[in-house]
Amino acid sequence: MRIVFFGEALVEINHSTKFSTYGGDIPNTALYLARLGQSRSISVSYATAVGTDKLSLSLLARWQPPPPPPPPPRKRLILV
Repeated sequence: MRIVFFGEALVEINHSTKFSTYGGDIPNTALYLARLGQSRSISVSYATAVGTDKLSLSLLARWQPPPPPPPPPRKRLILV
């Protein structure tokens, strides 16, 4: 099953701590359904439009998947 959410993304700015969070009802619902649906063969997508201003670009950067973890270090045998 494939589900697509359409809606706006929100940036909440807290000026007292200079901290911003990203979300909104629609992206949060899409995120939680995607997490729930991983074990149930549910594919979830989210469609929105963003600008090219600083806040929009920071939102896009925040939504990128995390980089893969580095490979484990190789074990080496050192003979003395």
